[in-house]
Amino acid sequence: FSSRRRHTRYWRDWSSDVCSSDLETQFRIENNGPVYGSFSVVYDEWRPGQQRHYHLKEEPAIWNGPYAYENTVKFKDLTGDERLLIGLPKVQTEKIPVQMKVNNWMVLYTYDKQTYNKEFNLGLALLVPWDLFDGWEKAPADVSVNATYLVKLKVNNIYPVTYYAVAGWELSDPAFKTEKDFSAYLRAMTATLDAKLNISIRKAN
Repeated sequence: FSSRRRHTRYWRDWSSDVCSSDLETQFRIENNGPVYGSFSVVYDEWRPGQQRHYHLKEEPAIWNGPYAYENTVKFKDLTGDERLLIGLPKVQTEKIPVQMKVNNWMVLYTYDKQTYNKEFNLGLALLVPWDLFDGWEKAPADVSVNATYLVKLKVNNIYPVTYYAVAGWELSDPAFKTEKDFSAYLRAMTATLDAKLNISIRKAN
């Protein structure tokens, strides 16, 4: 549900157009199975302003079970003052995001009657790394993604950023019937993401 334009802007320059004639995009399916699926999108020579150009690679992935997808973003050619903007839609709500730090994650979510005709409860959330979180803001009113909250993350050319987008519809699972239930689901998900695995290999007799 996040806008695919979220990665394209130099965060201080909302006047620049996200759609540049210099952009080259490469799409590739990486995994296509019944349990796990992923693909990659490479954006070459993205130019949000006259003095800047970026190389981005996104690797969205989804697996059977969670009501979420994972996205990993890798960068090249950053100058050091950029922020990654991730969209949390607010098309059907005016509630500001609830913000809570859980373990190593910052969770931002809205819960309201956010379906098409505002008939049913729908929770939308972003789980982003706590150490990269740099606040959030409303998108400016004069841009095409204005019905969006923008979560800002610190980025660099060395380390990729991985975050999770969650959508919980009350008719899809009783766990999303109330806001309290949706919040509990998000907390449980962060605990799963932070779980440590102990793997041992034993030699067969």
